[in-house]
Amino acid sequence: MHINKNFQLNLSSITYGGLVVAMFIVLAMSCNTSVGNTEGDKNIDEAIEMLEYVFEGTYNKRIIRESMDILFLKYGIEPVKANYLKIGNTLIEYRKQSSGKFQEMDLINDMILSAKKSSDITIDKQLVKSVKKFSEF
Repeated sequence: MHINKNFQLNLSSITYGGLVVAMFIVLAMSCNTSVGNTEGDKNIDEAIEMLEYVFEGTYNKRIIRESMDILFLKYGIEPVKANYLKIGNTLIEYRKQSSGKFQEMDLINDMILSAKKSSDITIDKQLVKSVKKFSEF
């Protein structure tokens, strides 16, 4: 999987309190959009709506978007529609192969919590680790 990386923001190890703070920051940043970003946000919202439809579980668009935004921040991934769809579709394929052992959001949450500030692990490698972790149950 090839992912565009145009920005880098590493957060220190996230605790549940830190996760809430990070989600607040993402939400605050999304409220400060300009007219030029409106089309991009609509495209991303369209991608998130598609993912909400196919992701297993009772997760709404807001939770999926905020979780993926944090994931993108942690791994330095550009938040564009193509990346939401590429990662989302990859998560869906792993879930289907697991025969119900985990949901897409299980993987996203594990990958967020597993990200380390000083780690050089890529999102691809962490995804494989998270899939193996959940597949062992």
